[in-house]
Amino acid sequence: MPLPHTSRFEDILIMLSYGMVKKPWLYYILSIVWGLPLTIIGYLLALVLLPFGKLERVGLTYCLILNRETSWGMSIGTMIFIGRNSVGDRRMLEHEYGHTFQNAIFGPFTLFLVSIPSAVRFWIRQYMYAHGKTPKTDYDSVWFEGSASKIGLFTIPF
Repeated sequence: MPLPHTSRFEDILIMLSYGMVKKPWLYYILSIVWGLPLTIIGYLLALVLLPFGKLERVGLTYCLILNRETSWGMSIGTMIFIGRNSVGDRRMLEHEYGHTFQNAIFGPFTLFLVSIPSAVRFWIRQYMYAHGKTPKTDYDSVWFEGSASKIGLFTIPF
């Protein structure tokens, strides 16, 4: 039976992600082998930004909380980056945690299927807000954003 407000594709992604939570070694192997390109970039960026933030464990991965007072978040590979004002935003953390599972599932295709479209969509929405316009759709209305939020909701350990 499908979960409420999910497609079969999202159900499959959620089940795969939940399976990785139950068998963490699978998440790590897929993230390191299949999702290697973005995982390396995420860890290198974390090394560069480490002096400007604090590293915390989140479920199967790490989150770098930057000292800057901003409300945003992003994930690259298995690393999550958030601004200090986003620390208490559970939905954002769930969403970014979900993107780390997408990296493990889609591997090298994550950059083109999820990361670039997500960044472009975010910047377009920010531009619209800055110019007094409201986007016509919810943030999670596109599959890669909605599935990330749902994966995070069902897999985050707290």
